[in-house]
Amino acid sequence: MLLLQRWAGRVGGYLTLLSQLICQAATAAIEEDIEDITPELLASIDIGG
Repeated sequence: MLLLQRWAGRVGGYLTLLSQLICQAATAAIEEDIEDITPELLASIDIGG
């Protein structure tokens, strides 16, 4: 839950941006053949917010 709160804070509490962040991270993880969403991967995603 703490991790979710941290990333919700990054997107200003907007669920749409949080959803986009998670979807983009999942896509990147699959494309990079790591299939894990790590804090480092989340930090590397530009959500434009």
